[in-house]
Amino acid sequence: MSGIIISRPEVDTGHTDVICSTSIRHVVTVRNAALQQTETLIRQLAEISVLTAADIGGKTALDRAMKQDFHCGCWLMEKPETAMKAITRNLDCEIWRDLMQRSGMLSLMDAQG
Repeated sequence: MSGIIISRPEVDTGHTDVICSTSIRHVVTVRNAALQQTETLIRQLAEISVLTAADIGGKTALDRAMKQDFHCGCWLMEKPETAMKAITRNLDCEIWRDLMQRSGMLSLMDAQG
């Protein structure tokens, strides 16, 4: 038989800090409302682009929104299907990070790592 000894993990019973409570229902409700408004904005920008580019030759919203000699990506100017996937992913990552930060879990995980 091998000499491997399995020990039980140590439990810190002296820990007295309080972990903040967060209403997940509230977080999800606000998240969904923000995503819905974002998608509406993307569709409105696309409609504005169609109006100005086709009817009056004013180019698209992206063309008008860019600073001269400054180019960067903006998900608001992409197709809604593509943009919403990226925006949702980014928002969810930030929400998760904020929840972990506020609950103290990031500090706990960093201390354990």
